[in-house]
Amino acid sequence: MLKVFYQYKISRKIAVVFITLLSMMMIGGIVGLYNALQITKVAAGLYTDFFVRQDTLASIDREMLTARQEIHLYITITDAISKQYLERSILAHDEKIQRLLLEHLKHEKVSEGEAEFYSPFKKAWTNYHALLTGTIKISNEGNIKRAVTVLQSDGATRFKQAMDILQVLLTEEKGSAHNAYLKVGEFSQMIKWMTVGLTAFAIIFSIWLWSILTRSIVKPIEALEGSARKIADGDLRERVSIVSKDEIGDLSEEFNKMAENLEQSYSTLEKKVAERTETIRTANEELQRKKHEMEILNEELIKANKMKSQFLANVSHELRTPLNSIMGFSELLIERTFGELNDKQNQYVNYIHSSGNHLLHLINNILDLSKIEAGKLELHIEEFPLADALAEVLASTKPLAHKKGIDMDCKITPVSPVIKMDKPKLKQIMLNLISNAIKFNKEDGKINIDWDIVEEPRGTIIEKVFYFSIKDTGIGIKNEDIPRIFKEFEQLDPSITREYGGTGLGLSLTKKLIELHNGRIWVDSEYSRGATFSFAIPQGTEEQKLVTSNMTQLSTAMLPLQGSEPLLPSTILIACESENLNELIKVYLEQHGYTVELASDGIDVLGKARVLKPFAIIIGIKLQKKDGWDVLKELKISQETSETPVIIVSSSNNEELGFSLGAVDYLVKPISKDKLLYTLNKLSFMSKVKRHPFSILAIDDEPQALELLGDILEKEGFGVLKASNGEDGVRLAIERDPDLIILDLMMPRISGFDVVEKLKAHPAAKDIPIIIFTAKDITVDDKIKLGDNITNILKKASFTRNNLLNEIRKLEMAYPLRARMIDPLTRVFNYKYFSYLLVQEIARSKRYGLPFSLLMIDVDRFQAYNSKNGTLLGNEVLIHLAKLLENNIRKADCLVRYGGDEFLVILPNITKDASAAVAEKLRIRVENHLFPAADAKGGERITVSIGVAAFPSDAREADELLANLSKITKTAFQNGGNRVTIYKEEG
Repeated sequence: MLKVFYQYKISRKIAVVFITLLSMMMIGGIVGLYNALQITKVAAGLYTDFFVRQDTLASIDREMLTARQEIHLYITITDAISKQYLERSILAHDEKIQRLLLEHLKHEKVSEGEAEFYSPFKKAWTNYHALLTGTIKISNEGNIKRAVTVLQSDGATRFKQAMDILQVLLTEEKGSAHNAYLKVGEFSQMIKWMTVGLTAFAIIFSIWLWSILTRSIVKPIEALEGSARKIADGDLRERVSIVSKDEIGDLSEEFNKMAENLEQSYSTLEKKVAERTETIRTANEELQRKKHEMEILNEELIKANKMKSQFLANVSHELRTPLNSIMGFSELLIERTFGELNDKQNQYVNYIHSSGNHLLHLINNILDLSKIEAGKLELHIEEFPLADALAEVLASTKPLAHKKGIDMDCKITPVSPVIKMDKPKLKQIMLNLISNAIKFNKEDGKINIDWDIVEEPRGTIIEKVFYFSIKDTGIGIKNEDIPRIFKEFEQLDPSITREYGGTGLGLSLTKKLIELHNGRIWVDSEYSRGATFSFAIPQGTEEQKLVTSNMTQLSTAMLPLQGSEPLLPSTILIACESENLNELIKVYLEQHGYTVELASDGIDVLGKARVLKPFAIIIGIKLQKKDGWDVLKELKISQETSETPVIIVSSSNNEELGFSLGAVDYLVKPISKDKLLYTLNKLSFMSKVKRHPFSILAIDDEPQALELLGDILEKEGFGVLKASNGEDGVRLAIERDPDLIILDLMMPRISGFDVVEKLKAHPAAKDIPIIIFTAKDITVDDKIKLGDNITNILKKASFTRNNLLNEIRKLEMAYPLRARMIDPLTRVFNYKYFSYLLVQEIARSKRYGLPFSLLMIDVDRFQAYNSKNGTLLGNEVLIHLAKLLENNIRKADCLVRYGGDEFLVILPNITKDASAAVAEKLRIRVENHLFPAADAKGGERITVSIGVAAFPSDAREADELLANLSKITKTAFQNGGNRVTIYKEEG
């Protein structure tokens, strides 16, 4: 039978096993159903035959007890109606007992023992019921006592007899129920063991069937797998030996056929491999030859690309340099630097300047596009405040908007985000977009500039994105033209081109620069209503940095530049220790064009210095009435004479003291004419520095560039030195110590990089700030070579006069010591710095509506202190006072020595009431501080009078604010001093 099973197909084998198991399940189910029906039947019989009969007997018991209770109640009551009710109830109990007995006798399974007691019980109950009937008659006749006697004697006996028989019936019924329960238990045990036996048989039989099925399927598969593994290992002669008629047997036959074919194919393949190997060897030789040719070609392409890059660099320099001169000199002519022009000359010069600007812009765009397409445009990603770049761009574009009457509005916040981009490229992007918004805008139109840093999900991370938009009210763009505006040399309408100009390169270049930053640009426009250009550039996942906003640079950049002051007279005031020496020096100087004034003593020097305001003062030490040291101290303390150079001429060598008190030079007798003239020549150069922020050294090998820089800077009153090569530039920087160097990088022999290296290595010149002024594109390596001395880079391609002057103004504020804006005694800012800062604060207040306050602090009775303790201790008091004040104000506040014993404090972004509290704090700190004194062991106390005023509530301009502040400070002193007075408008 098993042999027949093994010959079946796999599907038939599985069917036989399945049907067998299903049959066993059916048999088990039928047996289980039969057993369940039998259990149900037995349980139902148990309930019907025993529980119901027991309930019937229990009901008879209850009826008998109730009838007994009611007969006793019947005898004791007298109410006729109640008696009638009880009589009927007793009769009803009898009827119910008779009915229950009949129901009990109807059940089939009444035991013989029970049947024996039914007749006695019925007879006993009949006798008891007859007694009850007689008792009712006796009670109704009124003989209640006799009725009670009957019930208690004969009635109790008869009732007990009936109840005893009933109890026997109940006992018999319980015994029958117990016997039936035992039979059910025996039947349940039989069913349990039958179920266990059948289940065990089914499990054993199922396992036996499963093993037969497994052996008939799995073993052949394992044999087939083993043969396949041997063939895979290379034994192509292996064959499967399985004799069966199922699917696996068929598979084995096919497998053997495959093995035979594989063996034949392998022998054929070996022949073909040998043939193909020869073919590949020949092809490989040919490939190596072509590879060598490609390497030669690639080297030629690399060389050609380098030549192209070099050509672009040379073209950039050669085209931009002359164009820069054309534009620079034409701008000077337009500004009437060298005199008036007639209308035709003015027209032609404007043509030259605008055409040069247009050509330069076109050249820059073409070169940048060429670099992008060649993959040579490098991004120099750096972190910088957005406000810095935006302020520089707006400073250069706002004049263009102003000419067309366009109102520009820009989002400004107290703090600026720090973004990561190539800063020059960002400025170029913003400049292109804002310039377009101005060019295509209407007269008296509007431009709104907005920006934001937005967090956006990128998969499982959150990335910060910098968004920037420029909205204008210009001519707009048609919807069908929007896809074309970012294409190179694409111009939408010839009529628009004729009216507004342009090459079609600006937006294309802008798009490419944004895409280099992995950003995107888009435009929303409504034709004839305006357009909004927006771009977004990812900023990474790091936490966003914020810095204090520098948008006030915009206000500073837009302010009109200060004109030059009149030239100082070349008068020299002399007061030496002897008249002969005075005359000798006078002769020396008059021979070289100086005007000389003589002073007879120290007091005369002080008086003439204030009146004459000489170019320089030459004094000795041993003067009449007031010695030279005291004269020098008072000259430096006085605001009128503090910046006048003083040269000491003395027979004693005490240079250290002279220089510490503020002398610019110290000549020891006998004096040398050459030395004296050399000192004055240096001061001649530095005189311009006294009147202006910086002395400037320009180094460039292009004469036109030097001439242009000189004309621009000298027109503004700066002292300018010029060097046409690197060697001269280094020499002048070391000898003259200029405050700023403007340096070209592409020079012969010694390049700008070499100049920077030499200056960094020299102790006298290493700290001089340098502005790079070049046509070269600066790379990352170039920036590393230049180092930290470089404050900014100006491209000749985009150079304008305003750009240069704005950079110098920034440097003035960044290097106040070089700009002579630090008081030499107290080392706090002087009035010159204050005048610049006040202009900035007023401009910022007017633009952004932010208030600021001003404190004027005047030392009470300081002249009396000087008379008592001497000028030297007076100076120490001022030094101590400056440190005390500086330590008790915010870092954002600015302390200035206004002159003599007066100080000013500028408090940005603070109201007048809050600044009054600051003033009171300063007054208390000064009052409680011990200052140096000649005759006091622990020191001497001084007091101050402080005036408080605010802008714009107390004045509309700087002069008015200072006048009001001086007035109330004087009032505070006149009212006794040591008090704070707040300005209140009269009336």
